[in-house]
Amino acid sequence: MNGSDIRSSTRDRANDPRRSPEEQRQSARDVRASRERGDDPRRERDASRPRLRDEEDRGSRDRAARPKLLNRERGIALRQSQLHALSEIGTFRTVDVKDLTRFAYQGNERGTREDLRYLEAQGLVKEKTLSNAYKQPRQIVTLTKEGDRLLRAIGDLPRDQETYHGFVKPREQDHDADLYKVYRRAVEEIEKDGGRVRKVRLDFELKTSLNRQHEAARRLPADLKEKFLESLAREHGLVVRNKKITVPDLQIEYETPDREILRENVELISRDYREAGIRAKADSGFKIYARSGDADRIRRALQDSGALTEVLSL
Repeated sequence: MNGSDIRSSTRDRANDPRRSPEEQRQSARDVRASRERGDDPRRERDASRPRLRDEEDRGSRDRAARPKLLNRERGIALRQSQLHALSEIGTFRTVDVKDLTRFAYQGNERGTREDLRYLEAQGLVKEKTLSNAYKQPRQIVTLTKEGDRLLRAIGDLPRDQETYHGFVKPREQDHDADLYKVYRRAVEEIEKDGGRVRKVRLDFELKTSLNRQHEAARRLPADLKEKFLESLAREHGLVVRNKKITVPDLQIEYETPDREILRENVELISRDYREAGIRAKADSGFKIYARSGDADRIRRALQDSGALTEVLSL
């Protein structure tokens, strides 16, 4: 019996002349109540049928691939992979396209290129070739102002996560473009121990916050200023060395399996760093990374100063 037969037979019972008027009215009320509840034998049969693993996986893939309309006025529709790319780029301001392919797209170069072409056509990202890079020219990408605005609007990141757009300081772009790779390396270790990343702070955010609060302490007596500085450093997950707070390239805030909130300060040291600067970063307890070509020189500089900091090669 199909659904129309069921509805027809229910209707016939409600209007059966052999039943008393009161019985017919009660039956009609029962039919209306059943419709309002949405009762449908076909739906019950479908609901009781267990979903196969293939169906669940296919449904998840379909939802991930289905574009989501984010801006009705401009008609911008983005897939989940494109939203994820915006989040990764916006968090670090400048990202090497090869690193984006490796980490965000699991090596799918074609998928990366297709998504970036679409995002650029929508005015959400822009690319450039960095010709004076460390070893060879590299392609880097950043958000546009519109891309940053859209990323903040959709709430695909933690509420207090800062995002950035636009290329800045050309002489630092090569260094900054490697921070995404450094972050990914550090997160591998955090997640291996069961940690979960909560947010990322770049040096710009840390310096802005420190300077804003430090300005209020300028007129304090020397002894109170020193205590204030120590308190300010602890509040930001940093330390005071030689009456100064040294700021890392990036800070990763994460939650341990025991629900403890910790911060890991990470620095990418390049060939331009002086030995005094290298020692200051190491003495502040930062996790030190270096490009493979710079790692040996940095290790020697730290050994000569007596620092026992490990230097991790990219």
